[in-house]
Amino acid sequence: EAGADTADILEGLERMKSLARTSFIVGNTEYLARAGRIPAGVNAVCEACLLHPVIVLKKSRMTVGSIYMGTRETVWKKYIRSALRQASRIDKRLLFITYAGLSQKDLEKIAEEVKERVHFETVIFQKASPAISANCGPDTFGLLFARKDEKETRASSAAKGKR
Repeated sequence: EAGADTADILEGLERMKSLARTSFIVGNTEYLARAGRIPAGVNAVCEACLLHPVIVLKKSRMTVGSIYMGTRETVWKKYIRSALRQASRIDKRLLFITYAGLSQKDLEKIAEEVKERVHFETVIFQKASPAISANCGPDTFGLLFARKDEKETRASSAAKGKR
């Protein structure tokens, strides 16, 4: 609509891909084991020790970014705190909270915890895709947001300094 040519649009999309942050905290590891993502023995240890992995999506691959120990609400808070820890570097215009198998009450708790850390202009709740749901199972949610573009931030700061 702005009259940009294809090359500029593709360059902008590539830049946005590098700024996107996508991760999920898994409610339990049973579905990861069923999908063959982790061995049955690892699943048994995770279940016994209340371990909840955080799955990070990078370059179209799912990897374990970290693991939290504790009850569901405890690990949710730890995950949110960690994901949003560098608030000054987060683009606060938009946050997607993607979820599988959570109640409205659970989603409200998550939204409140997020709001205590970072105030986003727009928060969109989105049910997870069938692929995420099948791999991660219920009681799973993720925070999807963009980081600020450091080049644009520096250029904006420099322009303000010249005024």
